[in-house]
Amino acid sequence: MKTFAAIESPIVRAAKPGELAQIIELTRMAWPAETGAHFQADPWFDWGQFRVARLNGDIVGMLKIYRREIRWGDSTAVVGGIGDVVTHPDYRNRGFARLVIDDAIRYLTENGYELSILFSGLTALYRRFGWKPLPQPLSSGTLEQFRLHREPKYQLRLFNPVSDLKEVSSIYESGNTGRHGSIFRTKEYWEAQLSWKREEAEAFFVALEQDAIVGYVRGKRVDNVFQVFECISLDPHRDCEVDLALQATRYALDQGCTRFEVALPADNCLTERLGKIGTELTKGTCSLLMLQPIAVQALAKKLRLDPSTPGSELIGKMPPFHFWGPDSF
Repeated sequence: MKTFAAIESPIVRAAKPGELAQIIELTRMAWPAETGAHFQADPWFDWGQFRVARLNGDIVGMLKIYRREIRWGDSTAVVGGIGDVVTHPDYRNRGFARLVIDDAIRYLTENGYELSILFSGLTALYRRFGWKPLPQPLSSGTLEQFRLHREPKYQLRLFNPVSDLKEVSSIYESGNTGRHGSIFRTKEYWEAQLSWKREEAEAFFVALEQDAIVGYVRGKRVDNVFQVFECISLDPHRDCEVDLALQATRYALDQGCTRFEVALPADNCLTERLGKIGTELTKGTCSLLMLQPIAVQALAKKLRLDPSTPGSELIGKMPPFHFWGPDSF
């Protein structure tokens, strides 16, 4: 008589250390260049943050939760960033993504997380699971218009992670005091973030006044587009942001980029400052950022809203959300 091997039901649980190789192999099926270097470099890493679906001994679906703490009104909130959502190609369209996402929401609820954030163009999919898109400003234009602009008023050079991190992190903190939605960056977080190899070191510039760093800019190339995703300066030196942006465009032009984007929080005035020197960018929005309240009452109280405010309405009632691109998951 012919016998058949038993087919297991899928099991969804935390990952185990011995499964890291499988996890990296699976993520490479979606992102071939992935090395997994950022997983354990995260200062808040825990194996429970990997939620995996196993079937017949193999990991067929997974996601990674990134623990962060953000400014939330006058208080703070613990955030669970959702990233690395992937299903093995042979098992797609069989509900494994739903299994790990539902499990992740349960994990967030049971482990004291108050808010969940993710970045995805699959808006319709994640809406079904409770996330709501929060459009963020995105200005764009051609790089050609930057060729003839002024020489810098400030001294500019590349960021040195050894000698400059203390000053740069201090500028980040001063520039984000009271800004709803910005992440608290510890020294360990900064160091880990810079080690994830997603940082384009050649596009991280600082501006100096009498040998003191007064501002910085970070950016990256995506195909032929160069995007500025962080530009912060000290109050008396806001003009250095234009110098920094122009330095970034010189780098981008040297790299063969043809378009330029500014993806900064709503109250950053870099686009307006560039307009004053004759460089007009077209203003638009990007809807990759999505939020889902987990501890709805706690979040509402911290914003001094009615604790009975439904989670579906909470996002629309909160102050402008100031999230910086380098903190994406």
